[in-house]
Amino acid sequence: MVSNMTALTAKTKFIRLNITGFQNHVTGLEKLVTMMEDHLNTALERDQEFVFLRNKVIDLEDRSQRGKARFFGIPKHIGRPDVKGFLRRTSLSSLASPLIPLWSSSECTM
Repeated sequence: MVSNMTALTAKTKFIRLNITGFQNHVTGLEKLVTMMEDHLNTALERDQEFVFLRNKVIDLEDRSQRGKARFFGIPKHIGRPDVKGFLRRTSLSSLASPLIPLWSSSECTM
């Protein structure tokens, strides 16, 4: 009887840990999306060039970050907002990972 209780307790703890881990993951994603929106709004206000790469935002106006963009093979013009406010994306084959889509619109220039 004791061994069954121990197994049940262990399973309950494992399930609790999994739920907590999932909640932390979702919270982390929410923070990432908020951070990206903040960077996007700031960049659009300043008409800056920017690139989203995995979970990092590379501001191409900042000289210290341009090297990062070149390291990942990102041409300088990728990520610059055009007049419509959509991201212009070109030569994505050189990227290690795709840019994160910010809008799902057929008007987005590729």
